[in-house]
Amino acid sequence: MKQLNSWDLVDMIAPKVIGEYLVLANEDLFIKWSNSRSLWIRTIAVMSTWPKIRNNEFEITFKIAKKYLKDPEDLIHKATGWMLREIAKRDQKSVVVFIKLNKFHMPKVMLRYTIERIDNTLRKELLS
Repeated sequence: MKQLNSWDLVDMIAPKVIGEYLVLANEDLFIKWSNSRSLWIRTIAVMSTWPKIRNNEFEITFKIAKKYLKDPEDLIHKATGWMLREIAKRDQKSVVVFIKLNKFHMPKVMLRYTIERIDNTLRKELLS
């Protein structure tokens, strides 16, 4: 994992290799990584939830997203927004609830990535 030190490497390897490896794992490792001081390890934590999202398991992604509302890094916000957008493709209502509960604390980049594919009327409502 120490070699994953750029956005494109994390983007390519975290969901497909690390995430697939962790599909049957409990959330402890995801949480441990989400607490890392390393930007890349924190990014891997959220990006590795992608296979769980594909299996309609959203809880760990929402837990990490909640934690990352206060993360100072834009790249974390982008990655988290991307994973939330993937959840919205499967369960838009749960993402809308998450946004409504957290939108005043949600970084703009995370919010924008999350709502990118939501219809215009609902998007406007969520942005207001």
